[in-house]
Amino acid sequence: MKTIFSALFLIFTSLAFAQIPAGYKVETVPLPRGAVSVLGICHKPDGTLAIATWEGEVWERKGGIWTKFAEDLMEPNGILYDPKEDAYYVGQKPELTRLIDTNKDGVCDRYETVTDQFGISGEYHEYHFGPVMDSLGRKYASLNLGARGEFTVPDGKPFGKGGGNMSYNAPWRGWVYRSDRKGHFQPLASGFRSPCGIGI
Repeated sequence: MKTIFSALFLIFTSLAFAQIPAGYKVETVPLPRGAVSVLGICHKPDGTLAIATWEGEVWERKGGIWTKFAEDLMEPNGILYDPKEDAYYVGQKPELTRLIDTNKDGVCDRYETVTDQFGISGEYHEYHFGPVMDSLGRKYASLNLGARGEFTVPDGKPFGKGGGNMSYNAPWRGWVYRSDRKGHFQPLASGFRSPCGIGI
């Protein structure tokens, strides 16, 4: 019992004296009403905070006020703001989508499919993570495999016992890809099971 109290004392005192690195601050930001799970976060150069949510929405926060920018998205696991285009990019399950506010009223007017060439079978685990952007404006994202009951090798024969295995029924699942602003799709690297994110 003495050991447990000693361990708890050490944990709580270390948290109490934790130092925040120079240049950083801790800020509690309440989520917009109804937003339960944040799947992506980015900032605009003017300081606007944007989030993509499990509920299929994009919200912007400026001056402490949340406004809904876009809705009806399919589990956007990532959001990126491209200042050259003044547009957001989100990695929905079935596509990379560009979100544009054409009349500058703070609400998305145009949802553009940038690329959907990687395919989707409808399996729940086919998540799409990203995008991130390089210095040339090209977007990169990673694609999860589906979670099926058994793994099937290229000759079509089942391999191993069912349960917990990953597979694909869409052409580029388990890959990292690149897309330019015009939507040219280029698969780059394969062999990923569940690449939950990407960075440059």
